[in-house]
Amino acid sequence: MNPGLLSETVGRVVVAIRRVFFELHGQLDWSRGPVEFTFDDGSVLLLESGADGESLRITDNEWTDAFAGVLSRENAGFVERSGKWTAVDVSGEAPTASLVGARIGSVAQILTTTGGVAGLVLQIGDRQVRVEVIADDLYVEVA
Repeated sequence: MNPGLLSETVGRVVVAIRRVFFELHGQLDWSRGPVEFTFDDGSVLLLESGADGESLRITDNEWTDAFAGVLSRENAGFVERSGKWTAVDVSGEAPTASLVGARIGSVAQILTTTGGVAGLVLQIGDRQVRVEVIADDLYVEVA
C-alpha cells in the first residue's frame, strides 16, 4: 500500500463511483465487491480485497475487466459456468449518489490484529464511508 496515495486523496472531490460485483447468469450480487472513486482531477482510487483475504489493496488504477470484449470459446464457457466480476457505475444510485460532488475530508485506516490495513473510513462531505475486507470480500457501508 502506498500511504502517500491516501493522504493525496484528502481534499479531492468525488465525480464518479463504480462498484465491482460478481455476476452469474445475468444476476449481480450487490452485497460486496471492490469500489472505485474517480475524482475531479481525473485521478482514481480503487479499493479491493487483497490476495491474503484480510488486507485492503489500494491502487490508483481503474478496475479492468479481464473478460471484456469478444471471448474465446473456452473463456465464454468459463464465464457461463463460473461467473465473472462486472463494474457498475453507481454514481446515481442511493446511497452512493450522495457522495458525488463531495470532498474527501479525511481517511482513517482500520487495522488487522497483525497491524495490516483491513479497511478505511472515509469522511466524504457529511457522509462516512466504511470500506472493509472481511473473509476475502470487500464490504462498503455509507452512513
